[in-house]
Amino acid sequence: AEMRKREEAAAAERAEAERVTAKKAAAERAATEEAALQAEMEREKLKKLFFSITIDLIGMATYALPVVGEVGDVGWAPISAFLIYKLYNNSFISALAFAEELLPGLDFIPTATIAWFLENSQF
Repeated sequence: AEMRKREEAAAAERAEAERVTAKKAAAERAATEEAALQAEMEREKLKKLFFSITIDLIGMATYALPVVGEVGDVGWAPISAFLIYKLYNNSFISALAFAEELLPGLDFIPTATIAWFLENSQF
């Protein structure tokens, strides 16, 4: 009887150790998945920043050509506004981008990059 109690106690200890091990493994898997998700989110944020800077650089490039640039802005304004809307789903920022491209002398404003900072800051 005593031997049987010891065997049952040992089996219970093994079962508990297995439960603890399985619980730890599940927690480690969850942490690894969370880290991978965070890394992917950071990559997406950086891709969005790169695309925003590119949009702004194209807009500023037309600023370098005084007369031709303003004509180019007429074509670029709706494209820029559309891209910014698709990136940030924000009609107000998109309208600002459109106006910024059309109004003379405002091409230096990095509207898309500002939108990225607004989306990724605590404002």
